[in-house]
Order: sequence, then C-alpha cells, then structure tokens
Amino acid sequence: MADDDQDPKEYRWETGYEKTWEAIKEDEDGLVEGLVAEFAQKAARKAATPRRGPIRLGMMRHLLVAIDCSEAMNSQDLKPMRFLCTLKLL
Repeated sequence: MADDDQDPKEYRWETGYEKTWEAIKEDEDGLVEGLVAEFAQKAARKAATPRRGPIRLGMMRHLLVAIDCSEAMNSQDLKPMRFLCTLKLL
C-alpha cells in the first residue's frame, strides 16, 4: 500500500489545483508574444517527436447506417421504390 502514495495521478482531475496562469510572464516591454511563440515552439517539437508504439491518441469517429429492408421499403410512394431511393442517397 505504500507504493500507492508514490504513483503519479492517472487523470487530470486527480491532480492537485494548479495555477496555470502564473506560468505567463511578461517581457521587458510588457508583452507576452515571446512566451506565446515559445509555447508554440514547444508544442511543435512535441508534435514532431515520433510516438512510441502503435497507439495514436485521438478521436475515433464511426458512422453506422441502418437501412430498413422490410416490406415497407417496397412501397412505391417514392418512384421507383422507397428502397432504391434510399440506396441512391447513400
């Protein structure tokens, strides 16, 4: 059980309260443009480094289309048939 205290927190909300706005510092002229450029450069370097392993984090998007193939699709309210019109739209 002593190892549980030394494990890093897995989720962001499990970590302590952080004052991220304190990381922003102004230069001599009172501008933060240099800091923004530095943050952008760090992000670009991080994105350019090759990832280890086959896992790439991101959002997976799936689309599932269900088509009714019952007798109701043989109705001719849409010409030539409702089923063929549905297939043409896909």
